[in-house]
Amino acid sequence: MAENGGGVAVRRADADGQVELGLPLTPALREATVVPTRNDNSRFNVSVVAGPVPEGSDRGHVVLAVAGLCMPVWGRSDRRPDGSVSVEATVMGQEAAGRVAEELGVKPVVRTHPGHQFTATLSPERADYLPAEVVTLVMTVKNTGQTTFRFWDGGKQRGYRNNQFSFQARRKEGKGAQVPDTGNPEHFGGMMAVKELKPGEVFRKPVEVTRWFQFDSPDTYLITGTFGLELLTEGNKTIWDDAATVSCSVRVLSPATRPAPGGPTATTRAGADSTGHPAAGG
Repeated sequence: MAENGGGVAVRRADADGQVELGLPLTPALREATVVPTRNDNSRFNVSVVAGPVPEGSDRGHVVLAVAGLCMPVWGRSDRRPDGSVSVEATVMGQEAAGRVAEELGVKPVVRTHPGHQFTATLSPERADYLPAEVVTLVMTVKNTGQTTFRFWDGGKQRGYRNNQFSFQARRKEGKGAQVPDTGNPEHFGGMMAVKELKPGEVFRKPVEVTRWFQFDSPDTYLITGTFGLELLTEGNKTIWDDAATVSCSVRVLSPATRPAPGGPTATTRAGADSTGHPAAGG
């Protein structure tokens, strides 16, 4: 591990561009892991315990230099009593990740499809709505495969809406203009729970889609929703990133045409009042 700046310019292993290597801080690297963060194994996270390092070096910019590759550190712990720090960096490409792993004496993890299968549905809780009413959709995920799979539920809902979902909406059953997202996507994490789906089991999740869109005029809106599925091992390590994506229609009626609770429509037939009796003077 070395300081970043004031020395030899070298190419970054995590992105385009260069960094300048400064004074070395420690050659001692241990407890390393090299794990992919993408399904295509094009990006890897490198985590090591480095040190001991000089006091004060846990501040400022530092880099990991391993196997001739330079990786700027983006995450690190405070300096421990023994002088060590935990650091994290990124390396791009499976070949480069293999070189780093070999130099650190570990075997890199490689993602492969875990064999899960599922189907998904998305549907509104009601047949129709009035303009500006809250619209709740229900996403279901059914395990249609032969193996159990596990995923996180939560972690992105501490805010205005649950950002494990994403949505698009268009007017005129998908043939019209796109409806703008007027909600606030900012979130601060949230409680998480592991959901386990055995073959044949169904996961059901309601969501207020009006936290994304305002359906302020009568129309039939085509909604396409996506629910992120971060698949996990038994030890809750990520093994695959997937998503359930499916569409449904939401019908928004004007108050004049929405069916009334006690009759076929909210309007009355000619010559009758709202009770169905002949109108006065008819």
